[in-house]
Amino acid sequence: MEKGICLKGSVEKIKVLKLEEAPLIRFTLTVNEVYKENCLIKSNALNFLYLVTEGKTIVLFGKRNKRNQFIVQKYHIMWKLYLRNKVSMMKILKEGMWKRPIE
Repeated sequence: MEKGICLKGSVEKIKVLKLEEAPLIRFTLTVNEVYKENCLIKSNALNFLYLVTEGKTIVLFGKRNKRNQFIVQKYHIMWKLYLRNKVSMMKILKEGMWKRPIE
């Protein structure tokens, strides 16, 4: 049994390779200034294309194929957590809860 690989980085150069019954999307994941990984995603490719734009930070889990390409099995977009926290902070500021004294 092969072990999976987990990577975190920002997305660059999104390209649709095939848009038929099973879409295939290729993108570059920049982990740091030196290490860049070419990735392919087939499962949930249209959702990925809808949610992810260039520059977003994501976490990937997947495996390498025989051609040493990284095949994405699962992904998590990091901005959702940021957005959720930002909305909560806006709600606190709007309701004036930050002015209340601590009891």
